[in-house]
Amino acid sequence: MNTNFLKIQILLFVLVLYGCTDQGEYKGRYIIENATEKTVKIKFFKRQPIGEPILVLTKEIGGAGIIYDEIRNFDNITDREIPEDVFGADSLAVIFDGEKIQAHYEGLPFGNSLVFFSDYIQNSDTNRYIITEQNFENAVDCNNNCD
Repeated sequence: MNTNFLKIQILLFVLVLYGCTDQGEYKGRYIIENATEKTVKIKFFKRQPIGEPILVLTKEIGGAGIIYDEIRNFDNITDREIPEDVFGADSLAVIFDGEKIQAHYEGLPFGNSLVFFSDYIQNSDTNRYIITEQNFENAVDCNNNCD
């Protein structure tokens, strides 16, 4: 009889532990804001093992404001750290007034990347990236042929 009682206690203990873990969805809000007066276009790409990257999304804003604002639901908390799970893309191109371009991929530009979420301002489940004049200054001139 002691054996059955012990088994029931162990089973109840395991069920209580299982019930204490978060089995629900994880939500994350991702905001990209333009803090410049320039027209900013962001192109979201998914790179392919062979061939050209696929353009999956384009966002544009003429001047300061929010260019991207999405809430995502994730099955796994680690998905919030993967650009492809958030944007459906793994690399982005930021184009300023059609004259300069800044590529963002694999954590580059270092310390200020749209695809490296530790470079975002984080507040609870909200992640905000602010495009500044520094992004413009670090962008590469493309002789008005960025599109």
